[in-house]
Amino acid sequence: NLRLVKKDNQISYCKISTRSVVNKKGEIVITGVLTDLTKETQLQILLDKEKEDSKTIIDLSPIAIFFKDKNNNYLRVNKAAEATTEFTIDEITGQSASVIYPDNYKKYYMDDLEILATKKPKFGMLEKFNVKGKELYYRSDKVPWFNEKGEAAGIICFSVNITEQKKAEEALQKEKNL
Repeated sequence: NLRLVKKDNQISYCKISTRSVVNKKGEIVITGVLTDLTKETQLQILLDKEKEDSKTIIDLSPIAIFFKDKNNNYLRVNKAAEATTEFTIDEITGQSASVIYPDNYKKYYMDDLEILATKKPKFGMLEKFNVKGKELYYRSDKVPWFNEKGEAAGIICFSVNITEQKKAEEALQKEKNL
């Protein structure tokens, strides 16, 4: 594929296809076809940029984001999600929740199965994680995602770290009880 700059500085993308043939005189002749791929290439560039922008937004979000398939395997997580585990993003991706969260995966999976069956989200679930000796609290929202056939194909979970808020509430409760 070629990238061409026209006289008016507009960019075109083309594909050149050539082949050699023998003409009636027995001479080898090269023939070619130039195909304009400008529209297709520009669309692909826009799609790639949109995909990269979406990835950046997800990766930079302070909200933990988990994409799971219907079999409870992690397809993708962001950096904030990584902080809820003792694993890296690469170790989480493709792994079952039973490996990542051995103590809690059954409860999470039961929630997921309900969401997949009803095709309705669940909001405001309180979840507790123990990571590297620290107790962390998250408020989680889970929504189903759908494949091209309209079938619930997995879960997207958005979890906000509310540990400081929870500690403040507990401290306030202790103070009230004194």
